[in-house]
Amino acid sequence: ALGLPTGSETDGLGEGNTSFSQLVFLDKAVGNWGAGVNLGVGTTLWGNDEAHFEYGLGLSYSFIRGVRFGEVAPARPEQKWVIAPSVEFVGERGVSGARLGEDAASIVPGVTLWHTRSGWQLRFAVELPAFGEKEADLGLVFQIGNHLNWGALFGGKAR
Repeated sequence: ALGLPTGSETDGLGEGNTSFSQLVFLDKAVGNWGAGVNLGVGTTLWGNDEAHFEYGLGLSYSFIRGVRFGEVAPARPEQKWVIAPSVEFVGERGVSGARLGEDAASIVPGVTLWHTRSGWQLRFAVELPAFGEKEADLGLVFQIGNHLNWGALFGGKAR
């Protein structure tokens, strides 16, 4: 993850830090429901000198037609677009620097648009502080991702 500075602390838009985090995601889907856990460590590249431990829990629902609870949803559904609303709880604990020992958490509601034929996903979300020292009054999240068929990438069968 790369956090880019907004640089307007007086307007509630962040402290002007640029940060980098290495994250690990674990998730499980049952039918159209998905749950996930993420863990990571991050550091400030430019700005306040600090490092943190990050954690999160998420829940989402993918509107894939024809999938019943308990079934495995297809990796590439027949429909062209899939919409998936989600909500996450994300927190962090300062492990060095200016925020050593401080805890902060946010609630992150969002929506993902998945173009199933290309695999590309766009996610839009809003980060709302829940408790602790907040870097901003409101965070806007924009993510780009892709569902890759790793087998096809490395010479295996394409599905």
